[in-house]
Amino acid sequence: MILNDFTPLSDSVIQQAEKAGHLANSLLEKHNFSCKKGSRSRSLKSLNKWSEKRELYIKSYMRANELHTRLKGFRNMGFETLRDFWKWQSKGHDKYRLEQKEKRKIEFENKHRYSPWFYSNSFGADYGTYSCDACKRNFHHSPSTITLAGKVVYNCACGNCTNSIIYRDWKEYPFN
Repeated sequence: MILNDFTPLSDSVIQQAEKAGHLANSLLEKHNFSCKKGSRSRSLKSLNKWSEKRELYIKSYMRANELHTRLKGFRNMGFETLRDFWKWQSKGHDKYRLEQKEKRKIEFENKHRYSPWFYSNSFGADYGTYSCDACKRNFHHSPSTITLAGKVVYNCACGNCTNSIIYRDWKEYPFN
């Protein structure tokens, strides 16, 4: 029987799901039995035989159990068709995406960002003499531009000011 995504799950499908559940339990019992027999085997030939059976039973159990949960799960969750389940699942994805978008928007509006002028974020690098817009001190390492919501707050900030501002928002020190 092929399940179409528009057709409701019939009672026969639910009965088949219950049969798959019984089959899975039976296969699990056979797997446990073959484990016991394999642990008591004395010859290599017998050990190989029981290990092959054990592997076959566990793979069959996993397939039967997955079939049981898939067929039974949709009805237990309150969905009559697979299409209803997919609609519910897509609404969850859309909601998550919107929450993440809102979170990034709030971060953009409320947290400072920095962009160094040079590739080095080291206090030891010497790139000339600059004057910090925040603390008005002269420094020699790479300056950075600090922005908030896309607008420049400090065009030329020293590493100490950058570290204190960025740590306050992001809990990290960009300059070391």
